[in-house]
Amino acid sequence: MIEIIIIFSWLIFIPITLLLFCITFECLLALLPTRAMTSHDTVKAKSAILMPAHNESAVIEETLAKLTPQLGENCRLVVIADNCDDDTADIARRFDGVEVIERQHATQRGKGFALDFGMNYLKEHTPPEVVLIVDADCIVHPHSLEHLISAVVQSGRPSQALYLMHALEEGGFKQKITQFAILVKNKIRPLALGKLGAPVSLMGTGMAFRWEQLADASLAHGNIVEDLQLGIDLAIAGNGPQLCPQAFVTSALPSSEGGGENQRTRWEHGHLSTIFTQVPKILFSAIKKPDLKLFLFGLDVAVPPLSLLVISSTASLTLLAMLSFISGAMLPAFLLAFAMGLFTLAILLVWQHHGRDIISLKEILCIPLFILSKIPIYLSFLFRRQSDWVKTERDNHKD
Repeated sequence: MIEIIIIFSWLIFIPITLLLFCITFECLLALLPTRAMTSHDTVKAKSAILMPAHNESAVIEETLAKLTPQLGENCRLVVIADNCDDDTADIARRFDGVEVIERQHATQRGKGFALDFGMNYLKEHTPPEVVLIVDADCIVHPHSLEHLISAVVQSGRPSQALYLMHALEEGGFKQKITQFAILVKNKIRPLALGKLGAPVSLMGTGMAFRWEQLADASLAHGNIVEDLQLGIDLAIAGNGPQLCPQAFVTSALPSSEGGGENQRTRWEHGHLSTIFTQVPKILFSAIKKPDLKLFLFGLDVAVPPLSLLVISSTASLTLLAMLSFISGAMLPAFLLAFAMGLFTLAILLVWQHHGRDIISLKEILCIPLFILSKIPIYLSFLFRRQSDWVKTERDNHKD
């Protein structure tokens, strides 16, 4: 009986500790000094931006006003007004040079279907060399398009801009925590993977691809994390995306509590579903090839949302401590506590270097309360999982 308890203790310890060490290593690696970022020489290539837009009348005017001046003579912008019942299409048509196409479908709803519609349009109207995807509620900062296009042409790999979201002044404590978590996920961890030469996850906007990479991809589906799935498919096929940190895209977090909750639920339910269905496929493919960089990417995708990782680690440590009193095997509990300590230290170091202007130390100490508030999201994954695409309600705050 004691032997069974000891084996069970190690089975609990190994996966959760591996995930903790993975994100700890990424955070520490990203903080190490590095060479100056490679500046991509400007490359002129025929390119097209696809902008899926579903009822974005509140924000699309500002997006286009800041994006259209950056378009060169070789870059087109196609707005896909998808299942809209507002004046999104009419607003987009006011901008010179913007091509607007409209799509209506009773059941096929979601960004993936809109992108597939846009790709079919481009196939019929002179396909470009490079395709970019930009959401209608994002701000593309100056020269970002040039960097993305050049990165794709020079490397041949899909490229992801640095994409960060910012809290609104009225957003409160939860938005600040979410902004910091996104910083860790979208900047710190991809920077570490980039240093290792491993693929990074796509983030949904600020993405660029060679035409054939996206033309051959499966887009017409209602996956609620279609960007994450696309990045996985490309990585397994040998076209793993790379981070292009010189390109910078930002957007605001939803201002309403309901909108923020819906967005977090969609992100985290979609991520968890992807972990269970796709991570084994990534790791199997990496071992079969073999491909160490793809394996590292698989481990990164396997890391759950930070709140769930903390909850799972704490619960596992509590269980291991109880089992250690029965079996006398203290090592698994001790090592897990050590891994949690290193993880906490790594997150604090990231905060020290990158997050002090986002969240105060006092607010950092209140993170456990935020984590507890997210337990219903994880419970709903078990009993009321979100599997359908739902638009996040936003206002027009983007700066």
